[in-house]
Amino acid sequence: MKKKIIFGLSIFALMFFFGSIYIVSTMQTTIYDLHRLSQLHYTITLRKDLLTGIRNNQNNIRLRGAFFAIETGSNGGSLAGIVQKCAACHNSPPTRDTI
Repeated sequence: MKKKIIFGLSIFALMFFFGSIYIVSTMQTTIYDLHRLSQLHYTITLRKDLLTGIRNNQNNIRLRGAFFAIETGSNGGSLAGIVQKCAACHNSPPTRDTI
């Protein structure tokens, strides 16, 4: 009887052990996937800001000299300032030279 109880408890302990290993490994992969997703979202946000800045600068160039043109200081920053946000992520010299 004593051997059956010890055998049952050891199987029960092994089930908890392997279950906890499964839970920890699943949590690690989920956290990694969420981190990757947040990095992609950050990249998309930077890309949208860059495109908005480009459009604003293009509109300012088209309207230059018109009566209702926006002053150059009020557009929120030059294109070089907008590109500096993108250059923070691009560390390799060939990529930085291309930008």
